[in-house]
Amino acid sequence: MSATLIQIVSEETMPNLLAAMAIKPDRIVHLCTPAMEGASAALERAYGQAWVKTSVVTRRLGEHPGMVELNDAVFSLIRETDNAVVNFTGGTKLMSIGAYAAATRAQVPSVYVDTATGEFVNGLSGGDFKTLFPNGTAISQVSRQLTVNGVATAYGVERVSTGKQWKGYAPLADFLLRNPAAEQKCHDAVADLLKKEPRSFQQAQTYYKNLYARRLAIPDAVGELAVAAGLLERRANGFYPASKWFSKFQGFNLSRGNVPPGLLFGAAEEARWPFSFFNGNWWEIAVMRYLAQQGRYRDLRWSVDAGSRVASSTDMEEDILGIDNVNLLYVSCKRGGDKAKLSRVLEDVNSSARRLGGKFAHKILAVFVPLQGLQAKRLASRGRELHIELLDRAAVASV
Repeated sequence: MSATLIQIVSEETMPNLLAAMAIKPDRIVHLCTPAMEGASAALERAYGQAWVKTSVVTRRLGEHPGMVELNDAVFSLIRETDNAVVNFTGGTKLMSIGAYAAATRAQVPSVYVDTATGEFVNGLSGGDFKTLFPNGTAISQVSRQLTVNGVATAYGVERVSTGKQWKGYAPLADFLLRNPAAEQKCHDAVADLLKKEPRSFQQAQTYYKNLYARRLAIPDAVGELAVAAGLLERRANGFYPASKWFSKFQGFNLSRGNVPPGLLFGAAEEARWPFSFFNGNWWEIAVMRYLAQQGRYRDLRWSVDAGSRVASSTDMEEDILGIDNVNLLYVSCKRGGDKAKLSRVLEDVNSSARRLGGKFAHKILAVFVPLQGLQAKRLASRGRELHIELLDRAAVASV
């Protein structure tokens, strides 16, 4: 059905995106304060990511609009629009009441996007609500259209990478998961090798060249799996980091003189990979494998960069992202242990997940080596307060 969807734009943009995906209006009008103009622009980009073909018009409100201003603004729009539909989910409570009152006054359909119950709720303000939702009112009906990019874009994150390939490392990660003693030996073999951070390309070349000449004291069973994964190579007297990773480091197009920090980091990341893997990155892959086997999550991505399209900006690297029904799945993986300071990590998980997926994001902290005693109790308590699910080795190893 041809319709014009009138939406109040606030920081929590998912209700706007979900309503647009379900109704598929020909035209959308955003009502937003000056502070929400950025959110309006992000939403417009997100419509494209979610395959909503529509035209968008922005109508600016005052800085602190109340019930009367919203009533007047929405009623005026309804009078000049054919087949208007009002989504009164966004904004402050007074703004929502004003928008709903205008829809009732004009006797046009209105909708409330109730993410808690998973339903598009009929506002009973008038008009033919059923024709707007021919496939039913369950929010899950639009879930297949959502991607990590679409959700992140709706919250103003302009670029999310597709992530890295992980399946080739899965057998090795699974072995380490199920053999904690072998994992500890591997961790001990590399932990002391990653303490120094070279500050120039010249320093880094020497530093990593020396590391690649060191035999790793790891169990043979691990070494063989690591060779099969392309992570290590066997030489006469044991296992060493595969030289291809250092060759990639040398092959970076690095300018003479001072190397941009971002470029140096990228080069160093390649050279660090065999050591980083055994230092804890293997756990991310074990968790990724576990999540993929659940059948609940879509668009799962491992080792993701998320940030701005501006070249000078600094991306944030995220362990695992995905979609859980219509919400973002955000997973942070930590090897753990008593010295891990995981309580601080919870705060980072909460803020990063909110940046990418708003307050409805499904947040998980996965920890391989658990905390003990009082630290464990504090972590669990704070996790509940922040609605962060804790995932441990036993759960990941259960499949």
